[in-house]
Amino acid sequence: MYLIDTNVWLEDLLHQQRAAEADRLFKEIPSRLLFISSFALFSIGIILTSRKQQELFVTLLNDLFNRGNVKILEPSIEDLHSISLLSKKSGLDFDDSFQAFISVLRNLKLVSFDSDFVAKGFAILSRWQAIENFKNTISKL
Repeated sequence: MYLIDTNVWLEDLLHQQRAAEADRLFKEIPSRLLFISSFALFSIGIILTSRKQQELFVTLLNDLFNRGNVKILEPSIEDLHSISLLSKKSGLDFDDSFQAFISVLRNLKLVSFDSDFVAKGFAILSRWQAIENFKNTISKL
């Protein structure tokens, strides 16, 4: 199962440079295996609102939770404390620490385009790696 980082969702939504990669990920891996953190979802809402694209946020919500089966992950207060400590210890900013902590806590593979994770020693999967991982997993079933 996969925790999808904010930047992957945004690439697809905003049709940015790596949108085709993100789109292929969402087409190849069933939504029931995808997770989004509450922080990522709220960040997307903030970004889209600042761009006056509130309708796109509503579309995303419908796609993820009504048409799709993406699960949202929300940390506990204790988790937030641990996220803050992880940020201090690792040098990752808060949002990256949030994603890294949640992925480890829930035993999820983190899919991101953000190189900061690798630079700080955290394992992430590219879109290609996530698809390959998914295909290998289902071939073993």
